[in-house]
This record gives sequence, structure tokens and C-alpha cells, in this order.
Amino acid sequence: TAVARAGPLAALTFVLGGVIALFTALSASELGTAMPKSGGAYFYVNRALGPMFGSVAGWANWLGLAFASAFYMYGFGEYVNALVGLGPVGLGPLTLEAAQVIGLAGALLFIAVNYFGAKETGGLQIVIVMSLLGILAVFTVVGLLNADMESLRPIAPPGTTGEVLPVTGIIFVSYLGFVQITSVAEEIKNPGRNLPLAVLGSVVIVTVVYALFLVVLLAAVPNELVANNETAVVDAARLLFGNYEVFGYSLGAVGAGMLLIGGLLATASSANASILSSSRINFAMGREKIVTPKLNEIHDRFGTPYKSIALTGALILLFLVAGGVESLSTMGSVLHLIVYGLLNLALIVMRESDVEGYDPDFEVPFYPAVPIIGAVSSFALIVYIDPTIILLSFALVVFAVLWYLVYAREKVEARGVLGTWILDRSDDLPEQAVSAATSVQ
Repeated sequence: TAVARAGPLAALTFVLGGVIALFTALSASELGTAMPKSGGAYFYVNRALGPMFGSVAGWANWLGLAFASAFYMYGFGEYVNALVGLGPVGLGPLTLEAAQVIGLAGALLFIAVNYFGAKETGGLQIVIVMSLLGILAVFTVVGLLNADMESLRPIAPPGTTGEVLPVTGIIFVSYLGFVQITSVAEEIKNPGRNLPLAVLGSVVIVTVVYALFLVVLLAAVPNELVANNETAVVDAARLLFGNYEVFGYSLGAVGAGMLLIGGLLATASSANASILSSSRINFAMGREKIVTPKLNEIHDRFGTPYKSIALTGALILLFLVAGGVESLSTMGSVLHLIVYGLLNLALIVMRESDVEGYDPDFEVPFYPAVPIIGAVSSFALIVYIDPTIILLSFALVVFAVLWYLVYAREKVEARGVLGTWILDRSDDLPEQAVSAATSVQ
């Protein structure tokens, strides 16, 4: 989709997405080392800006992960369907794409894995990611050997420059993982050192991998092969590896199979990680009583937050049936951009309020420029996304505020730093500001 709309400039959209993510990664690193608590971005926003904004961040983060998981499973279905070649499938009154049906089956599998518990999930993820990076490295070497820089010209085909920011909004779903690292900050050894390395390192590494891989891909094969092709890398690998033979046999099928496995690993591991992360957000929201603490109940036998996983799983299945690849990825992007914007504002509040106990091991450089740019760029990117998606996201924000006012306001016990800070300075501030702070709390 990105290549169809932006041509070779699609590589630039991934770089731009990485730069926007990096500003938020810096803010998340400081907040994570100062407050290593479960819940990550939700916890920081709730602590700094108050429970009303916490409700917005919690719902946006939770549902954003559900939309992203549905997107990943849709992609998983596309790769599996490249093997089995199914057509549209009728399910009662619904007619679904084969990728959706396969994605539903895959989603049910991963929901079940998380429901019943997976003790080796962490180790399995490491093996999957290292295998995936190895596959991408092999493809990149073969692509470089067959690259023709003329394929990248014109770098900006007519009509593509105006698509850079809208396409960045679509592909930003690729950068949703780094803040989730902070959601397990309580379990990280030496978080003052290791958490910033993990958060910042992940953004830098994947930005380089995305941009390099896409440039090599577009230099090695015709852009037309990639544009609007759901399994473009598989077809590209078949073409490129087909230039080589071993014992008289073409390696085209080997290359295609290798990238097909890579696609399955990427989408499956991403969906699994998102389902895992969502349960921690629910846990933190339940602990603060933004949602019912009953969602935090742990299964007697499996030791998992089974209610939270079941509810998240149901949402993933619903989104997978109702959405397409672009709408699912864009919804995931917008909701997380809202969270990232609030997270940067949370850092500014924590710094300016000089709250007791806020002593991060890692401090954002060039403060306050970094969190201000992080907040502005996150919110501004939303403007370039499909108006229908923006409207749906705005409706969710309204729902989250109403949820807080109607359900959670009388139940929450913690106060945000922002409200406390304003009330403490009430003698120096206009009456309207004090009144606003009190109403938010």
C-alpha cells in the first residue's frame, strides 16, 4: 500500500515514522526509569495528567493493540493464503476474504495460547525475532547483488510527495512495540540502564531495517511487483533467488518459502506480543479502578488474567471481521499516536511540577524541546490520516471521557500530579484554571 501511494518515497515514510517514534521513545525512557510500573504509557499518563486522561490513554492503548493485533493476523492470513490459495469464504450471512478467515483461525490460536499460559513465550519471541532478522539479512544481500539504482528513479513520481505524511500515518502501526517495553518495567533487571537501551535501541534498529530492506527491495525488483501486492516480498524473493541454481535447480522456490516463513514469523510474533501487552494495560487500569478490577482475576489453574485476555480476544476477532488491512493498521496508528502525544505531555508535567520521588536514571536531552516536538508531531500526524478513521478515533476519545465521568470518577482514588500541582498553586492561578483542574480530578 505504501509503495502504491508513494513509490520509492515509501522508504522515507518509514524513516519519518522512526524519527517521530524516537522523540516519544526518549520521553518513555525517562518516565520508565523514574516509574518502573506495569501499564507503561497508560500508567505515566494517569499518574501525571490525572485519571480522566488516564482513561483516554488506557482505552486508546488497549483498543489500539487490539486493532494492531487484527492487522497482524490479517497479514498472517495473506501469507498462509499464498500457500493454500483459497477464495472468498462464506460464514453464514458474511462473505469474508480468505485472509480474514485464516486470520480468525490464527487469532483464536494465539488467544488460546495466552489464555492457557505460555511459560516460554519470552524465549520463543527471541528465537522468532533472530530467525526473522536472519531471513531479512539473506534477502538484503541477494537484493543488493541484483540491485539497479535506476529502479529507484524517479524517487518522487508525480503526485507522490503529497502522500508522504498520509502514508506515514498508515505505516506507523509498525512502530507500536517500543513503548510496550515499559509495560514490563517492573520485571526488567537494572531498568535505569537496560530500559532506555531496549526502548531507544528497538526504534533505531527497526527504522534502519525497514528503510534498508525497502530500498533494496525497490532497487532489485520493479515497483509494480510491490505496489498493492499483499505478499510482495514472497514474489520478489521468488524472482531474485530464481537467478541462482544449485545442482541445476532454481532457488526461486527456496527464496519464496524463506520469505513466506519470515512473513508468518513477523505477523504471528507481533500479534502474540500485542495480546500479551494488552493484558498488562488492563491490569493497570483495573488496579487504578478505571475499569472493574474483576478483569484482573487470575485463573486458578493457568495463572493468567483470563477475563482480560478473553475480552481482548473477542475485540480482535470483531475487528478482523469488520475491517480491512488499511483501516485496521490506521486505527492502530491513530490510537497509539494519541497515547504518544499524551505521554510526551506527561513528561513535561512531571518535570515542571518537581514532584517528590521523581528521580529518573535517564533524562531526556534537550528538554523541553524533545517532548514538545514529540507531542506536536504525534498529534499532527493524525491530521493526515483518513477523516473517517479520525472521526472513529475521536468518538473513542469521547467514549473514554464519558466512561470516566459516568463510571470511574467516583471509584478512582489516586489523583494526577497535574491537578495536585495546580491546586497547590491555586493562590497564583486564575479561578478558571483551578476549577478546571478540580473537575478533571
